[in-house]
Amino acid sequence: MIQAIAFSAYPISDMARSRQFYEDTLGLTPAENFGGYWQEYTLGESTFALVVVTEQAPDCFQNTRGTTIAFEVDDLEATLETLKQKGVTPVYGPAAFPACKMAVINDPDNNVITLHQLARPQASNS
Repeated sequence: MIQAIAFSAYPISDMARSRQFYEDTLGLTPAENFGGYWQEYTLGESTFALVVVTEQAPDCFQNTRGTTIAFEVDDLEATLETLKQKGVTPVYGPAAFPACKMAVINDPDNNVITLHQLARPQASNS
């Protein structure tokens, strides 16, 4: 079911200020940016993200008080079905994005856990 850590994310209040710190001070190279509220940095095989916790962010991130973990899964739908049978209901998603599909669940202390599946490249018709 879970294969790896897909990404970790820090909630922030000011994207410009945080990007300046992480990029100019720490030297991280920006990767994907989604809607101005989510900035990713690729670090080896991992991804670190900054998420502005405002009305722009999905509801499940609005009350995040700390770091969020995302677990990479091989089959999001099958994982969600297995978790549903164990009494776990997503608080967000599943949702599809250009690079991935994801859903969000909570642990018993309401910590946010993202279940993440990278998009598989389409086979070319050569």
